[in-house]
Amino acid sequence: MKKLFLYGLLFVAAKSIAQQYPQPVSFTAEQDHANMMKQLGIKALRPGPSGDEKMPNHANYDESLANPYPNLPDVLTLKNGKKVTTASQWQNQRKPEIIEDFEREVYGRIPKNVPKVDWKVKVTDREFSGFTP
Repeated sequence: MKKLFLYGLLFVAAKSIAQQYPQPVSFTAEQDHANMMKQLGIKALRPGPSGDEKMPNHANYDESLANPYPNLPDVLTLKNGKKVTTASQWQNQRKPEIIEDFEREVYGRIPKNVPKVDWKVKVTDREFSGFTP
């Protein structure tokens, strides 16, 4: 039984050693690009801006067309439409409105259950490169 097992093991080992690996493929840049597009399932690349102004994807050189937000909100007007007239109105009403807008639209809100992070300096290394720390 041991001999049969050893012969079987020897046969499997010999087969795996004799197994041929596929030759590495040498692609040209175009072939490599086509292969990658096929692997990613991309049919065609998105065209860049066209130099012809009649085309729908033409390059825009007119700055007045480039601004998607031409009418920014007035800083001294509350969301309810009333004007800010005092410093306390600014501090207590308008400033929190602007902060809320930035948290929602620009930075993103911080989740309510974020764990507290406690930072500690474990090592201070004073390395020099020449005479520069």
